[in-house]
Amino acid sequence: MANLQESLAPPIEITLAGKTYKAGKLSLGDMAEFEDKAKEFYSNKIIRMAERIYKDKIPDSVLDKAILPPTKEQLDDYQSSITGLGFLLWKALVKYNPNITQDEIMAKITVDQIDRLSKNLGVDSDKKKASRTKKKVKPR
Repeated sequence: MANLQESLAPPIEITLAGKTYKAGKLSLGDMAEFEDKAKEFYSNKIIRMAERIYKDKIPDSVLDKAILPPTKEQLDDYQSSITGLGFLLWKALVKYNPNITQDEIMAKITVDQIDRLSKNLGVDSDKKKASRTKKKVKPR
């Protein structure tokens, strides 16, 4: 996640579809909204999987997991996703472009811009790949 120093820095310029936009750095409020989006995403994912497995009788222990806040790894994965990056970019751009919509932003982002935009926002787009390739070693 973007650190506090980066979040409070002056505005930056971002070019999308040949147009340059002024973007504000992300605030703590923006990051809280992002966390809510990530929680909703992962909660829905847990519930959908549980419905497939348990049908109408989902155990409380599974539902309890769906209401937990996202882990740091889940937040990192979500911010590295196209949906998460699009949300963060929109939150940065809407500060100086109040009429721009998240759908407009998503339509203007091209695949070749993802790494550059991630760096502009202080988001590491390679975290997702790195977190999934780590080998977990169990102690003996």
